[in-house]
Amino acid sequence: MPREVLGVAAELGLSVLVHPMQLPRAEWDHHYLVNLIGNPVETTTAVAAVLLGGVLEELPDLRICFVHGGGCAPLLLGRWGHGWRSRDVPLRSPSPSSTSTRSPTIRRS
Repeated sequence: MPREVLGVAAELGLSVLVHPMQLPRAEWDHHYLVNLIGNPVETTTAVAAVLLGGVLEELPDLRICFVHGGGCAPLLLGRWGHGWRSRDVPLRSPSPSSTSTRSPTIRRS
């Protein structure tokens, strides 16, 4: 999502809901993997882009929600933190610097 759109949402006090698009991948054609794996992976990618890309630092008033419990992101924060501390790559700290980042915790089984 372009930062300009996120910037306008933050400026207007609007909340942003991030949901995966279920992009087709040949390896996910069977066993409902497009949903079982695809949604969490796409959600995780969105969380990583926001956290590691410095979006929350740039837009501290942004209210953003990642569906599907944030995907795998909660489990990967430690890995992202290690990569941030040990690698010479242009990443931002993966720690959420804003309390405005939310992932739904009520999920159906």
